[in-house]
Amino acid sequence: MAADVAAIRATRSNAHGAPGAPGAPGAPELVISRWEYRAFGHELMPLIIAADIKLAEREAVRHEVYFLAANSRDSVKVRENRLEVKKLRETNASGVELWSPALVARFPVASDLLAPVWDAWRVARPEHAASLPSLSHLLNDFVAKMPSVRAVIVTKERARLTLPECRGEHAIVWVDGTRLETIAVEDEDPGRVLAAATRLGLTRLPNTSYPRALKAALGLPELSDSPIPEHI
Repeated sequence: MAADVAAIRATRSNAHGAPGAPGAPGAPELVISRWEYRAFGHELMPLIIAADIKLAEREAVRHEVYFLAANSRDSVKVRENRLEVKKLRETNASGVELWSPALVARFPVASDLLAPVWDAWRVARPEHAASLPSLSHLLNDFVAKMPSVRAVIVTKERARLTLPECRGEHAIVWVDGTRLETIAVEDEDPGRVLAAATRLGLTRLPNTSYPRALKAALGLPELSDSPIPEHI
């Protein structure tokens, strides 16, 4: 973990929001729940070409820190100086997943906003939990003491897809030396998500969230049968 923490701390220079970015430090931002279908693989561009979907110009490479908890399918990450927690609420009969943001707040994050983090990690609230001034404090004061939570740097190069049904993206992802590709479609309407996923051929692949794909790439275990809360 020490090596991971040192490497992740080095990304702090890339983890500051742009001037004028929404959300005052410490205040939660307003976000909405969306249905999503996401697939991972090593070569997914042929799906986009076969569906005759236009790909926008790729965005600048960015680095994010994901926190992978052995007993959770929820998503906790830091990007652009924001702590973000998304919870998997439902998977419908077509395999489309409903994700609800539980927290989106810029550092420093007040202690009374951190309950979704402990809940997503399936750990008890630390007795000495205080406000989080920065990513480094989250890593050193909490994650370094939690054997069931691993912090990893994920590098992404994204491009938007032009879809009539809903939002979509293609991304090239690097984690711990492994290169992956992912295609995702999302919307407030699961029917539109399923239509776009079907047109792209994604439904031939399992719907796989970032936490699940990263755990698989790193050889980390999925959910255990009996999660045990940790007290730190």
